[in-house]
Amino acid sequence: MAQQDIPVFLLTLTLLLFCRIHSVHATVSRSNSVGNIKRSDDSTLDDLKNVVQQQSAVIQQQSALIQTLQIKMTGVENEIATLQQRVAFTAHFNEGGPINIGTTAPIPFSHVTINVGNGYNPNSGVFTAPVSGVYLFLLHVKGDYTRKIIVEVEIVKSSTVLFLTGVHNELNTHAQTSASVAAHVNAGERVFVRHHSGPTTLDKWYDTAFSGFLLYAD
Repeated sequence: MAQQDIPVFLLTLTLLLFCRIHSVHATVSRSNSVGNIKRSDDSTLDDLKNVVQQQSAVIQQQSALIQTLQIKMTGVENEIATLQQRVAFTAHFNEGGPINIGTTAPIPFSHVTINVGNGYNPNSGVFTAPVSGVYLFLLHVKGDYTRKIIVEVEIVKSSTVLFLTGVHNELNTHAQTSASVAAHVNAGERVFVRHHSGPTTLDKWYDTAFSGFLLYAD
């Protein structure tokens, strides 16, 4: 190599080394960048997993709360339906003259003027409670004016006497008596009027009547 070519050679070698170093730095930089991106992606994925798990827990809690509220709502709707249920009846005789009411069977007040809830049976004279609750029952009895008698009748729930009342009738008079009693009656229990003591005849007119209505349901 000629002496005058040495500076050119050194310059060329220096440029080659510089390019090589730059290339190495670029490769290292790209490698670090890829590594950083990978670490960043892994961190983001972990964050997303945590968010999904948290949201899943919240959804489960909300689902349980919704189920609880639905159960409570169903209970409230049932209570409202029960409270809105109406029950009332009035039945009486509808012909003049005496009637034999028997001694043990329920007195059949056959003429029904109202029967909301269809609890009263005019054929048997028995009221069967369609819903449990507190009821008020009323009874008005007119004695047989053709006789001087004392007749006692009673309001009965199943086999329990709720109230006893009587008519003290003089000949050719229209003695009357009334009774009212409040009682708790379970759904399906029967309430009726029957003879208690004395003669078994009453006046068969409209003012001998049996009524009842629901005050409030359970």
